[in-house]
Amino acid sequence: MKKHSFFRSTVAAVMVAGLFAGSAAQADTLDVMPDPNQLVFSVSTLAGTLTDSAGYINVTSGNSSFLAFCFEIGQQLAFIPANYTATNTFSSSTQRLFDQSYSESLSSTEAAGFQIALWETEDDSNLTTGNLKGWSVDQAALDFASSLLVKLNDPLAPITPHVLTAWTVDTYQDIVQATPGRGNNVPEPATSALAALGLAGLALARRRKAK
Repeated sequence: MKKHSFFRSTVAAVMVAGLFAGSAAQADTLDVMPDPNQLVFSVSTLAGTLTDSAGYINVTSGNSSFLAFCFEIGQQLAFIPANYTATNTFSSSTQRLFDQSYSESLSSTEAAGFQIALWETEDDSNLTTGNLKGWSVDQAALDFASSLLVKLNDPLAPITPHVLTAWTVDTYQDIVQATPGRGNNVPEPATSALAALGLAGLALARRRKAK
């Protein structure tokens, strides 16, 4: 009886680890700084007129670095290292915007326009309606944002798939990182193997119980 009890406990532990390992949120300490070439803008929001800057955000994590964009307009950017949690919840319009138009070599004007288009895809994808409207910024940046939003409705526009990672933190701006590739929810190989082991353990436990 003790052997069977130990076996069932071990199987249960492996099964739980295997099934839920892939759902654990990734956390990391990020140091974020706005690109010095960001452009100043103002926009009408539900809370009143907001004035800030738009463009690339430079992110450092340990010995690695990447470019990002803000997707939480109105929140203050963290100018000190902060602990962020990685998720991947985005609207289909935001995903399509990155797949169609994201690049790490945009000019400062284009980066500002891309940032504005990104905020709009999280609102209503329209510069003149919704919770964000009445944009005031360099006209070339605004024209670029408008062209990106129009392209969202073109089913023939070429795409380059990107995996989007949302780095979120309670007290500062949330940011989005884009990496070329497909699928936001593909588990790492080790996680897949652990999940398979958990399911195999469950099946084995059921067969033993049936005997």
